[in-house]
Amino acid sequence: EQTKKQNQPSFEGKLDFYIGNDDLITASASIGAKGVISVLSNISPRFTVQMIKAALSGNFEESSMMQKKSIPLIKALFSDVNPIAVKEAMTYLGMCESTMRLPLCGMMEALKEKLIKTIEENKSILY
Repeated sequence: EQTKKQNQPSFEGKLDFYIGNDDLITASASIGAKGVISVLSNISPRFTVQMIKAALSGNFEESSMMQKKSIPLIKALFSDVNPIAVKEAMTYLGMCESTMRLPLCGMMEALKEKLIKTIEENKSILY
């Protein structure tokens, strides 16, 4: 345990950092991240908050299980250029309209179908 702590970088009191990768929430919190700038939280805010709170309180087992559960949805949300996929997901869920400003455009139909399928398969972690 002591050796493990000595080998981990410590930013405590030196630098507050926030992770920008939804798929690395638990791992980043375990080395001192203070939070996340999240795409997933746009369609799954409660779940994302629970995951980061678990990690920040040291419950890495719970956070890790949640992290694994969210991976298919995270992959789907990054299946196109950000923020195109999350905007399509939010449109599908009735949270916004599907208008894009240039240079952004809508998703290709094949990707959109995969995104919708993934949303449907992961409804338990939405909202």
